[in-house]
This record gives sequence, structure tokens and C-alpha cells, in this order.
Amino acid sequence: MGRKKSIIIFPHLNDCKGNLSKDWYVEYQYQIPGEKDKRKERIYHGLNEGDEQCRRNAAKKIID
Repeated sequence: MGRKKSIIIFPHLNDCKGNLSKDWYVEYQYQIPGEKDKRKERIYHGLNEGDEQCRRNAAKKIID
């Protein structure tokens, strides 16, 4: 018996293990019923400026 497939993966921050030189993004996935493939969305806007705390605050606003 395999894993149960989910239709949505809620937004979460990919912070590249805290590395400020890489692009951070908020990612989420969803599947529309009747379609075979999931759709993956990434939001980069506003997450690659400032220090670590500023980036985490911006990501929290996007996720909320």
C-alpha cells in the first residue's frame, strides 16, 4: 500500500539553509481535480533583500 496522494502542499519557506547569497522563496503546490499533474508555484518577490530576520518576516506575510 502506497502513500496517500495529497492535492495541496501548503506554502512554506525555502531558506536555502540560511544562506543569504542564494535565492529564498515561498513554495506551494496544488492539483486541480481531473488534471494529472500538480502545479508548483514559487514566490521570490521581496525575499532576497535585507538580513535573515527581514526575509523571514516577509515570508511570513506571504504565507499568511
